[in-house]
Amino acid sequence: LQTKNFRESKYPTRSYRSQAPLKIVGEVTDWVRQTPDEIQKWREKLADNKGEIIN
Repeated sequence: LQTKNFRESKYPTRSYRSQAPLKIVGEVTDWVRQTPDEIQKWREKLADNKGEIIN
């Protein structure tokens, strides 16, 4: 079998493979999903993001 290369040609140094196996250390069991309104607010914030660095 040939493994698929997940590297994107646009960003050649960005790879989704890890050099070592990942260890699962826990599981979130009490996570509450955001409401559609909250999700929409996040999307609006991301769309308005101008990439400014704030210290």
